[in-house]
Amino acid sequence: MFSLHISVQRALAYLAFTLASALLIVGCTPPWQHSNSAAATGLSPKPAAQQVLSAIQKNFRSVTTFHVTMKVENLGKASASQIQIRSADGDVIMPDKVKAQANVLFSGEPDPDTGIISLAHKLQKLTSPTDDVVNGVPCWRVNGLLDAKNLAFLTGGGVPAGTMLQTSACAGKADGLLYQLRVVGRAASNDTAQTSRSFTISGYNENITITAPQV
Repeated sequence: MFSLHISVQRALAYLAFTLASALLIVGCTPPWQHSNSAAATGLSPKPAAQQVLSAIQKNFRSVTTFHVTMKVENLGKASASQIQIRSADGDVIMPDKVKAQANVLFSGEPDPDTGIISLAHKLQKLTSPTDDVVNGVPCWRVNGLLDAKNLAFLTGGGVPAGTMLQTSACAGKADGLLYQLRVVGRAASNDTAQTSRSFTISGYNENITITAPQV
């Protein structure tokens, strides 16, 4: 039982790091270094798919805080020593504060140039944007294919080279910010073709207070 506790704690620590860093844009100026003049700008009434994805990267630079929820469905069976994260929920203050909770699986049983933003720009075979709504926010949804290797920072990889994932990104019409990214397919060795990972972002630039946990 002691080894189980340690393993879960390591998983939660990794999760906290992932939530704090997964939305950062690789190779771009950190968003917390921008002034208020870098406020997010909206999308045109009929944007092209590439315009939507470019806006996601550009407008995230204005973000100081956000809330992110990750949900994983249709996971395959875990190996005897494998830890799987099925869900996560956290508040993030840029650049380095995070408050997160997770639903972790251990051995299949429940127990207490990377980053999500960068993934949008790596989509291939894009479809034209379609109208959608995420948590009441009108947005443009773009569908495409994503090479599974780009998600290995989160899943650990382990799938054949060239494995492609059905992926969609939804950007707010008014602000061009990412409100949801959803990936379906085998991104890890234990995944199935129906495994889905969704990242839903909300609470952009709201007042958030995060205090250090008691040790």
